[in-house]
Amino acid sequence: MSRREVVTGSVAETEGLGETIGRHLKGGELVTVQGSLGAGKTTLIRGIAKGLGIERGVCSPTYTLLNEYRGRLSLYHVDLYRLAGSGEVEGLGLEECLEHGVVAVEWPEVGAPFWRNHTPWIRIRINVLDEKRRRITVEEMR
Repeated sequence: MSRREVVTGSVAETEGLGETIGRHLKGGELVTVQGSLGAGKTTLIRGIAKGLGIERGVCSPTYTLLNEYRGRLSLYHVDLYRLAGSGEVEGLGLEECLEHGVVAVEWPEVGAPFWRNHTPWIRIRINVLDEKRRRITVEEMR
């Protein structure tokens, strides 16, 4: 397992970190992004999409649960905020999505039992330091 911690000072820096992560993805990775409301989860995932060569604007799938974007690899962007429990996560077909690209999950706490044993798994935590700065911890669980 490798662990890296970065402090970003702007939305652009948070998105840039995501872009760097996205450029290194090979497919089959599960990327979980934890953080409070407004922490920058979608901003980071928008950067991951750019790193995957996805030009179409990425937005949070809070009401649709899952958005698919196509680039160098497909990105399946999932938001579990509205789900009640891990049983609902199993019905989303994320295993199949992982076979075809990268799955990035906001509010992953809901589905913790689902990915606890998945590898490669990149676990990202965003902590709000102040209005602009974020401490972002990236752990590769291999």
